[in-house]
Amino acid sequence: MMELLLYLYILIVVYLFFKYSRIRTLYIFSPYILIYLNFIFNDAIPFLFFYPDVPENIQYTTFTAAIINLSFLFLFRKQAQVPISINLPLSSIKLNKKRKILLSCFVFFLLWAGVMSGVLINLLRGNNIEDLRRTSEIGVGVIRDIPMLGIQIIMLVLFLQKTWKCYYKVVAFYSFCLSVFLFLTTGNKGGVLVGVTLFLLFFHLKKRGFKWYEYVLYYLAMPLAAGTLQGIRGGDLTLIASQIAVFFSYPVILYQANSIPIMNAVGTENFFWGEEYYTGLVKFIPRFLWPDKPLSFDYKLKELANYDFEGGGIYTTLCNDLYINFGYYYFIFYILWLLFIHYLYGMVMDDKRFYYSRIIALFIILMGGIASTIGSCEILLLFLLFLILYYSRVKTL
Repeated sequence: MMELLLYLYILIVVYLFFKYSRIRTLYIFSPYILIYLNFIFNDAIPFLFFYPDVPENIQYTTFTAAIINLSFLFLFRKQAQVPISINLPLSSIKLNKKRKILLSCFVFFLLWAGVMSGVLINLLRGNNIEDLRRTSEIGVGVIRDIPMLGIQIIMLVLFLQKTWKCYYKVVAFYSFCLSVFLFLTTGNKGGVLVGVTLFLLFFHLKKRGFKWYEYVLYYLAMPLAAGTLQGIRGGDLTLIASQIAVFFSYPVILYQANSIPIMNAVGTENFFWGEEYYTGLVKFIPRFLWPDKPLSFDYKLKELANYDFEGGGIYTTLCNDLYINFGYYYFIFYILWLLFIHYLYGMVMDDKRFYYSRIIALFIILMGGIASTIGSCEILLLFLLFLILYYSRVKTL
């Protein structure tokens, strides 16, 4: 029955994939892609690949999550068929000078953080920076996080003032420059994805959603880019081909290397009861104020799985992540999370709302898992507070 359910799930989601492609509502920020389609790649296919040799708790989370996902696909079926665009009023242009000044300040802060952490210099020299990335998180993370988010929001606002037909080449150029800059200053492959995402948001909000083959090309391009960047970051370009091969099978590899060992270690009673989300909650506190502040929860998961490699920690999929924290009651929080994401997506759809609230809702949707969203929302609040101080009065926002 487990296998039949997952095969049925895959058939339904693939059917919807082509349906939404025809009406051009395949957006990278759509819950359909971020949650329901990704569930196939990250949970369903790896599960079928290793079944029946998977822990019982993974069988439980995968089965219940599939049922919940199918229910939400039906309940919110109309939401996924609505075209979305964001058009900024002409009055927003008068604040562009202040936005560009703020943008320049954020660029300076990121450049300074890259130099202070040693990431920028060592990347330019072709050295391995895996250890430096962890040092960067511990030392200058708070200096880096607000500018990272601020640059994205400000640049998207500036982009949305333009038309696709006349400015798509200009937007593509600045998005590419941002990708290179963020990778060099943070050493994070996700920095490149930031620039790509901004360009795709401009494409979606000013033109249309993906056609099915465009999304397939986008999905295939990610392993190519990730493997190339991993080789550059590791200081050995000869590893690029092998890294690309690894990233093409990444979901299955991560499932075997991360999800199964983690869920085996947790079992039926070794739950963390929300510790991961507490860690995300205190993320914004500078380490110089709290030297013993816990590291990201993914490092604890690495210890739990008895791994001792260099670099960052490990992670698992959304439903398994919630199980680690809340046990068999995880599905309650999973449902609440899906309701929250669909509510935010409804805000993005509503063209009667103020454009800043729609853009902020859009970025929250794109923040990823629950823990990262908690930490990122705190950074977002600090960024908005900074804007209030910068513009002197709230109404100018």
